[in-house]
Amino acid sequence: MEENAAWWEEQLALDGISPERILIVRRATEGIAMAAVYGEQDESSISTARDLLLELASEGTFRTPL
Repeated sequence: MEENAAWWEEQLALDGISPERILIVRRATEGIAMAAVYGEQDESSISTARDLLLELASEGTFRTPL
């Protein structure tokens, strides 16, 4: 798992994402994944979360009003 985590950190850093943003986006993604595993998220909410996290990772903010 440590190798996998290091790989993701490296890949995201290569995209120019700051370490702080990597931390937030990765942890949020992991939380959504766990909620999906436990059946607490449907496809629609997973899709919405994915779009929001991609905006945060790439744009640094949300275009979608929160």
